[in-house]
Amino acid sequence: MSEGSSVAGRIGEGLYHYTLPYPSAENVQDTADRLCRFVISLLANGVQKVFLYSMHSHFHFPGENAWRVLVTSDGMPHPSAAAFAVTAYLLEGTQPKAPFEIQPGLHGYPFVGSGRTVLVLAPRSESRFIPPSSLEWSLFDLWGNPYPEGQPLGKTIAYLVSERLSVEELRERLTRLTPPGEGAETGE
Repeated sequence: MSEGSSVAGRIGEGLYHYTLPYPSAENVQDTADRLCRFVISLLANGVQKVFLYSMHSHFHFPGENAWRVLVTSDGMPHPSAAAFAVTAYLLEGTQPKAPFEIQPGLHGYPFVGSGRTVLVLAPRSESRFIPPSSLEWSLFDLWGNPYPEGQPLGKTIAYLVSERLSVEELRERLTRLTPPGEGAETGE
């Protein structure tokens, strides 16, 4: 991650809030989302393997290091490592297919293989899109938790996983949910 890291200088102290002698200004969810988006975009563009290493870059609190990823200043796992583990688990053994726009401001990055289709739902900003529930797929948030039914997508990526449907079938089902002109963004 030393070249072109989307989280360079953003990795803070993770979940340490009360034990630090200074306030932590890090948005852990944003850091994890940026890391996963970075890796997903590399894979979607044909990169075969991604290896994130920075275990040598920790030293003490508050240790600023532009190359550190997956670990906090003291070398403990950062919450973004959990989000990255979900990405790795879901995309392992898959191949990227052509991304598509589900609706304005919301893109789908499909990966197919190992008997499943994984569609990464990636909003450009705050999304009002409410992922539909279905028996044909499972929906997970950035952290791998089941996605709450009826909740708008928000700002972070989510994973739609199906062992039944192809990319084309998922695309058709999701893109027909919102009439043209009614986008996924709240506007900025």
